[in-house]
Amino acid sequence: IHSHSGVRIGIGGQTKLAKLQQSRKEAERALDTLFFSGECIGAAKETPNFDHLGLNQWADNVVQAWASMDERTLRAAVADYFRFVRGLGSGRDIVLLNIIHILNRVFVQLGEGQQPPMGVDHFQKSLMNAFTLDQLEIHTSTVLSALHEKHRKSSLMAQESLPGRACAYIEAHIQERIALSDVAAHLYVNASYLSRIFKQAIGDTISHYITHKKIVRAMEDMRNLSLGIREIAIQLGFSDYSYFCVQFKKETGETPLNYRKR
Repeated sequence: IHSHSGVRIGIGGQTKLAKLQQSRKEAERALDTLFFSGECIGAAKETPNFDHLGLNQWADNVVQAWASMDERTLRAAVADYFRFVRGLGSGRDIVLLNIIHILNRVFVQLGEGQQPPMGVDHFQKSLMNAFTLDQLEIHTSTVLSALHEKHRKSSLMAQESLPGRACAYIEAHIQERIALSDVAAHLYVNASYLSRIFKQAIGDTISHYITHKKIVRAMEDMRNLSLGIREIAIQLGFSDYSYFCVQFKKETGETPLNYRKR
């Protein structure tokens, strides 16, 4: 198996890490490349072939459990994985390589630049010092749980910040024709996802929020500017004056003309 930096994790024959114990420094450099280089995290895309051992399906289960964001499901998947490899009779070395592959897939999902929350040195040393399957199981469960919690907190922070960023974008582009798709594209998120998160946080749909903000601006402009009502509507992105008047009355309870006469 080769990483993109050219570092090799040697495999003797077809299935074993014959050189791992003989060349510990080489293995440590490989781990460092896979996980701890800002340029290389998530870069290794070659998939080790464990099909003949039946490990790939169990590895998939672990990664899927991690992505499920459920701690109990994750721990159960890790326990099932190690129960299988013990029954298979695989040595620690081949399992270690498979665990490296699992963790690298998790790092890909975390995104480039993410690093283990317990620190690089601790992670690397504890992995290399897991000499038995029991130790490797404990370590794997601990690291995946820590990364799971890190990912959960990051997701929550992203959700909390999205509505605020959406509001800021709407405010900055209030004089343009804005749709949900425009806001979602600016924030690089799915429109349905943004709509759901926005409604939960703000208590309003994005479409109505945009209309409301435009009408509020129109009221300010009618008080402070000498522009005609039709011109104000056009400046706020309303191409249909009748539609503007309907929306204005819905929001204020009176027509634009009556509001201006006050």
